[in-house]
Amino acid sequence: MEEYSNGIHDKYTRGNVLQIEKYYKNKSFDAVVLLGLMEHLRRSEGKVFMEKLEKLPRERLLFALQTFYSSGSASWNSYQEHIAGWYVNDFRIRGYKLME
Repeated sequence: MEEYSNGIHDKYTRGNVLQIEKYYKNKSFDAVVLLGLMEHLRRSEGKVFMEKLEKLPRERLLFALQTFYSSGSASWNSYQEHIAGWYVNDFRIRGYKLME
C-alpha cells in the first residue's frame, strides 16, 4: 500500500467491523470518525455496533451519515450494497449532538 510505504499510516487492521472490540480496547483513540458505513449494516447490527463504537474514543465520535435510504448495490461492487436507512432521529435518541 502506498500509504504504508510513504509513512502516512503505520498500522492497518483488517477484520469484521461488527467485531471491532477484538481489535481495539476501550478509549483507544482520541477521536473516531465513521464515514459512510452505517447504511451498509442491518439496523439490528448497526445498533449493537454503535454501542461498541461509543466505547472507543476518549473524546469524540463523529458519524458522516447518509440521511436518505436508497437500496441496492453498485453493479461493479457488491460491498456497496445499502442495506438499511439511518435517520437523524436514530442518533438524537442516543444522545448525539448534530452538526448541520
